[in-house]
Amino acid sequence: MMVRGALGGARTLMWSIVLLYLPVYSLALVLRETVGSDTGGAEGEIHLYFDSVFTASFTVFRCIVAGDCSTNDGRPLSFLLLQSQGYFGIFLYTLSYSAMTFGFCNVIAAIYVENTMEAAKRSEVFAKRQR
Repeated sequence: MMVRGALGGARTLMWSIVLLYLPVYSLALVLRETVGSDTGGAEGEIHLYFDSVFTASFTVFRCIVAGDCSTNDGRPLSFLLLQSQGYFGIFLYTLSYSAMTFGFCNVIAAIYVENTMEAAKRSEVFAKRQR
């Protein structure tokens, strides 16, 4: 029953991944063009995390979805973003983090669990009919 439910939720899982990646990619494009192109100043280290679309996407995914938003030496990227972009950068980070954490991730998890349980119930009803 669990395996059939998981297989029934596979389509939902694939669409969830797409829905999760779209805002991450959009934010990565914005940060690539703003932070990634800014190579000057004392806070020049932050541009290394946004210098290409791939690294920007990976960094945004790490910060917002995985919760690891720090540099290689442990300094928080949010503080470097504040130094580099000012309060607008922190506002964008806070808005994105809140929307992804409280909005997308919870809704996606709820939809996936609901569809998986529905698929498991359908396969259980189908199995009972075959008996």
